[in-house]
Formats: sequence, C-alpha cells, structure tokens
Amino acid sequence: MRRQSLAFAVLIVIIAAVAGCSGGVSDTAAPTIPVETVSAPTAATTVAPTAADTATGSDTGMAVSADAVAKGQDVFTGFGGCSACHAIDGVAHGVLGPELNGVATLAETRIPGYTAEQYLRESIVDSCAFTVPDTDCNLMLSVMNTITLSDGEVDALVAFLLQQR
Repeated sequence: MRRQSLAFAVLIVIIAAVAGCSGGVSDTAAPTIPVETVSAPTAATTVAPTAADTATGSDTGMAVSADAVAKGQDVFTGFGGCSACHAIDGVAHGVLGPELNGVATLAETRIPGYTAEQYLRESIVDSCAFTVPDTDCNLMLSVMNTITLSDGEVDALVAFLLQQR
C-alpha cells in the first residue's frame, strides 16, 4: 500500500511539473498536492444526507447533502488527485485533463439514455468507457490504477461534480 502511495505521489509531482511548464491556462501555477495528503483511504466514507442540508443534485433527483459536496471537493483536491489534471474555476488549475466547469450540465447530454449522475460515476470508475473527443483516457486510467476510492468517496465526488453547472 505504501508503494502505491509513493508511486501516486511521484506521478502527481510529475503531472504538476508538466502542467506548470505547459504555459497553463491562467497566470497562477498549477497546484501540487502535498505529499502528506496523498494516501490510500483507510475506511469507507458513508455519505448520508441530513434533512437540514439536502438539495436536489441533478436531473435524477439524487439527494445531495452539503456534507457530501464538501467531502467530494476534498476528494477532488486531495488524495483523489483530480485537481492535478482537471480545472474548475476557483477550485483547481489542472491543465492536462478536460476542464470541468459546467460538467454536470454537459454530462446530462453526453451519452443518450444516461443521467448526469450515471455519466459522471462511470467516468470516474471506468474512465475509458466513454472517451471525450480529443482526450486520452489512458492518463486518468493510470492514475486511477494507483488509488482506490471507496463507494462513499465516489458518491461524494459525484455529488461535488453535480454542482458544477
């Protein structure tokens, strides 16, 4: 497990270095993930919405709690490594993967018959199932092979991405 964490940390540093040298899409440097936050999750995270903070997250009517969205953003910017490649205004400056501003809206129409939630979930757990035009899923696939997200962490990440409209 420690070897996987170390390999992931090295991969993130390389990706961040490449992103920083690419000219970027903004005038700020690509963020790096501190090594101490790069580790495999130790236990599954249960995402349970409460009556006080539940809102509709997508066209599916999926209940999304503010807590789940916050946990999803933590996965995105932390050990999930998503922010090393993907950009979201005000959250991440990654330049290697597709920008994710408005991803929830786009996800509703990306694959006929899929909801935004289904598309986003599949894109996380099987990144090569559907490849966005002009992108290469192999980089994400190689990163996802070095980390393991629990079902609860995937749920939280989907909840966070469903807020990106």
